[in-house]
Amino acid sequence: MPPIRRAPRQHPQLADEATEFYHSVYRTVQLIPKGRVTTYGHIALLLGHPTWPRRVGAALKHLPSASISENSEYSEGLESSVFNSDTVPWQRVVSAAGKISDRHDGGAGRERQAEVLRSEGVVVVEDGGRTVTGRKLERFGVDLETWGWFPGSIPTTRAEPEVKEEEDS
Repeated sequence: MPPIRRAPRQHPQLADEATEFYHSVYRTVQLIPKGRVTTYGHIALLLGHPTWPRRVGAALKHLPSASISENSEYSEGLESSVFNSDTVPWQRVVSAAGKISDRHDGGAGRERQAEVLRSEGVVVVEDGGRTVTGRKLERFGVDLETWGWFPGSIPTTRAEPEVKEEEDS
């Protein structure tokens, strides 16, 4: 029988650095105005790490849902209870081609992101097509020329995090 392999322990400083990077991503994504989108790569560029767009995607993938964040055990630590799917507009980040990324969940996540973007007024084209200037759009694509938000640096004023209102039943 082969020996049991245990995962190596993560160095505490590296864990702190990763947490701080994730929180930097979340704070930056909170700045994207409603009805606009940006790319994973642009968030990475704004944070000073232009080669880290996949890490931006990983940070958003691991964004806790609002219900998990309310759990006191989970929410201990640097701003963790502030960052969740209700306070960070994750849906406003797309690929460099303007495509809503596939989550390998049968399309449910992509459709959910498209639905939320549409509710904010962003046009999402499901079957491809062309932009006003004739550029080809990807399936589940957003025209970055029309809907893109690409500041040269992180704006100094931060908008208040959006909080979704609960629907009355």
